[in-house]
Amino acid sequence: MNKVNVAIVVIATAALLAVGNAQTANQGPVGRYQLVAGEHAIAGQQTTITQKAILKIDTITGETSVWAVVEDKDGSLRSSWSPLGVCRE
Repeated sequence: MNKVNVAIVVIATAALLAVGNAQTANQGPVGRYQLVAGEHAIAGQQTTITQKAILKIDTITGETSVWAVVEDKDGSLRSSWSPLGVCRE
């Protein structure tokens, strides 16, 4: 999967989330999970890459996940929440 395909998937997902947030903006208190557009860093041996991403934060435990879209060996796309760890402030 090339960078253009990844960008399209990320943009489409962000657009869907924006529409969903607009539809639920006036529906009462905040739930357990928060979806936010943000950045996360991927640290390698030589460099660190910062990526824009959609993050899911569990407001009770602080556990944070990132929405990941990966290409399997056969070329099919697979997407799921990938845990990043616990976010504490």
